Amino acid sequence: MTLHLRNCHLSGTIPPNIGELESMVDLDLSNNQFIGPIPSSVSNLTNLVSFFLQSNQLNGSIPKDIGRLTNLVALNLSSNHLVGPIPSSVSNLTNLASLFLQRNQLYGSIPEDIGRLTDLVALNLSSNCLVGPIPSS
Repeated sequence: MTLHLRNCHLSGTIPPNIGELESMVDLDLSNNQFIGPIPSSVSNLTNLVSFFLQSNQLNGSIPKDIGRLTNLVALNLSSNHLVGPIPSSVSNLTNLASLFLQRNQLYGSIPEDIGRLTDLVALNLSSNCLVGPIPSS
């Protein structure tokens, strides 16, 4: 199943029951005015290949269980108001080719195991508050 609602002027919060759409493969809710946190139930969407939430007004942290989405090839959460560290579980997303988290308010260090993402060809973490060394892996 594919759901593309990019640039639809949608607002409010992303419904928590979005996690019930377990056959979802492509989900694009980008360029809207969604507010609030990313529902933790998105970690139930284990068939997702692409997940785009960029350019909304989302806040809160990236769900800790995002690493359950092991089929993801593309993840874009950029240009929101997300805070907190990048969850270490992101290193479980070993099929990722692109990871865009820029222009948020993420802090802490880059997860040490991010080097496990050997298929990654595009990574943008700019315009956050990340500190520390770039992991050697």
